[in-house]
Amino acid sequence: RDFVKAGVFSDTEMVSEDWLLDFYAEKGARTAAEAFAMIPQAKAALDAVSTTAAVDMAVTAVEAQIAALPDATKITSSDAAAVEAAKEACDNLKKETGADISAAARTTLDNALTAAFNASKLELLRAVNAYSGREVTSADKANLETLLERINALNDKTGKDEVYDGKTPISAEKGKVQNYLKQIRNDAKADVIKAINALPLTVTEDNLSVVENAQNLYNAYVNTY
Repeated sequence: RDFVKAGVFSDTEMVSEDWLLDFYAEKGARTAAEAFAMIPQAKAALDAVSTTAAVDMAVTAVEAQIAALPDATKITSSDAAAVEAAKEACDNLKKETGADISAAARTTLDNALTAAFNASKLELLRAVNAYSGREVTSADKANLETLLERINALNDKTGKDEVYDGKTPISAEKGKVQNYLKQIRNDAKADVIKAINALPLTVTEDNLSVVENAQNLYNAYVNTY
């Protein structure tokens, strides 16, 4: 109480009298003067205790986040975001406090990461394979571009120090999607060339629609590519 009155500790610090008594008894302080002389040591010790408690709470919170994940055998691509968030929380814990989760929690997280990556990868591979054996057209362009973006996003996460560091990125199927898009572009270009080659030497009202069609195809190609 005297320390609080003297402004050494604030009420908001909620310093335990019993803790201070134990601290000074251990240090052998018997008088107020001796106690006040040890105030820097007392504050440092209190900070250390508070820091340790805060780190323990942070570790417990991250381990609880990991424990809340589905069993690795039941993880689907829809669980990937939660798994990745748990990995990020674990990495931040290590970076900010130097503390680490338990070996059991680490194993659970590693298994969840592998399952989440495999599920996400399999979903994308199936989406690519759905185009196998059929002709792609301009109607497929938007979906293929989205699929390529999703593949690139997952592949980016396999880089060094990324969430799926060490996992094998999608390669062959990515090439297939790129070829599909290239084919769509080549077909569009061929349609423009065909329309231009079909233009009449003399434009009349009767063949004006042919000219307009060629112009529209050309404009669409230029605007798209």
